Amino acid sequence: NISFNLPSYLPRRNTHRVLKLILTKAPDYGIVTISLNGKKWQKTVNGKKYDRKLDCYSKGVSPGLKATWSGAPLKKGKNTLSITVVGKNSKSKGYYVGLDRYSAL
Repeated sequence: NISFNLPSYLPRRNTHRVLKLILTKAPDYGIVTISLNGKKWQKTVNGKKYDRKLDCYSKGVSPGLKATWSGAPLKKGKNTLSITVVGKNSKSKGYYVGLDRYSAL
């Protein structure tokens, strides 16, 4: 797995609860998972928790993969966003990842 961390700072507490991401999609991009402050972004299916996996593969390059994490564990001060490449679509030619933008709301 390949991952990178992006530290960011929030000046106030309890005002930000939503993390919005826009990831690049491209022919050589992989499948990623997202963590914030060490907590994985997960979904629950039939009572079991699974990591959310975002497939960044596309036939062409575009900033088209929008992801919104409601209830994100944001806190006052330093927050660390981690993006980890965990695999790739069978059509993808690589394991790259690109983050176009992220914001806390």
